[in-house]
Amino acid sequence: MGITNLLEWLAFGLVALITGLVISELVARLWLKIRGRWYPWPPHYNGELHLLPGVFPGFPTKTRIWTNRLGARGDRPPKPASDCLRLMVAGGSAAECYFLDQPLTWPEQIVQVLEQPKNLKTLGVHSVHINNFARSGQRCADVADTLKRVGPRVGKIDAIVLMVGAGDMIRWMEQGSPVDIVATNTNKVALYAMHPALHGSIWRLLALRRIISWLKLTITRPLQIRHNVGNAIKIARARRMQSATTNAPIPNPAGMLKSFELALHELITTAQQLAPKVILVQQPHFGRPPTPAEKKLLWNFGNGPVFERDVEHYYNHPAVIALWQKINEIVANIGNRGGVDAIVNGQLAVQPGSECFYDFAHLNPVGAQMLGAQVATTILSLPTTSANS
Repeated sequence: MGITNLLEWLAFGLVALITGLVISELVARLWLKIRGRWYPWPPHYNGELHLLPGVFPGFPTKTRIWTNRLGARGDRPPKPASDCLRLMVAGGSAAECYFLDQPLTWPEQIVQVLEQPKNLKTLGVHSVHINNFARSGQRCADVADTLKRVGPRVGKIDAIVLMVGAGDMIRWMEQGSPVDIVATNTNKVALYAMHPALHGSIWRLLALRRIISWLKLTITRPLQIRHNVGNAIKIARARRMQSATTNAPIPNPAGMLKSFELALHELITTAQQLAPKVILVQQPHFGRPPTPAEKKLLWNFGNGPVFERDVEHYYNHPAVIALWQKINEIVANIGNRGGVDAIVNGQLAVQPGSECFYDFAHLNPVGAQMLGAQVATTILSLPTTSANS
């Protein structure tokens, strides 16, 4: 074979390869358009976090996270015909419980309480399963978006537990507490680990790469280990301690509160279309001004993205507590008007201070156990919550 023929064959092979990739990408994009799904977590994720010593007092040194085929933090969904109470949790970071070992999260604590033999008998089921679709950074409107995208493919849901409010407040603060609440809109696509939305040139082979990644996770389910987890929180705590202004007043939150109120109404309506029972949890917080020692644990409530850079100032904790109370009052008012089945006072369920919190907004294992037990007690008190009802 001469040089000319060899070059012709190489050119033909290159054209065939490019054509094959383009056709494969087009087919993949068509598949995503027809069959693509939205996943808050990657489906079949298996992760292990090695926590940085000293950053999370009272935590185990390793945190396990696993997800099911739905992209929810939870065990494999039960079979459709199984005699099981099916629960769903949605919300922001305080419901996600990212740094908590999976069995220690408050949603899984609900399961552990309800699966006690006497409680299973009360519920009239043989098992309890929970899908936790909560993700950090979600505002109330984002949670409603999640329910709309993932709820219809979950199948039967007996009850949905929602914990929202703090995300709206914190995102508003991080974006400079704007009067124009539209400025706090979030990129919906960024809230999902996997999704069918595609942006960019066909030559980037986005759809093909996405499907290959999904197949790899589904087939191999590799253990993904992260080391020194928590360094960002350690840095954020140091920034707050070193800030010259940690006692700033909070600007007028009326726009944010009104936006939250409207979003909560939509969220409740969406949840009620998916499940016969809807439970709202008023999100707990640190509960009191911190002691000098406890201030070292705190990093939240700056007027900017505190994980990314130094911010101009931080809002004072008494004002944050007062604003948080307004948010929880909205949760109760809109929940009662919307006809939810129960409203759990999270603040009464846990102890204030560092006994139950590792920062101002997130529960440690002790607090998660207390909140999970209270939500479970509430579920047991509801009539006809059973999967057989």
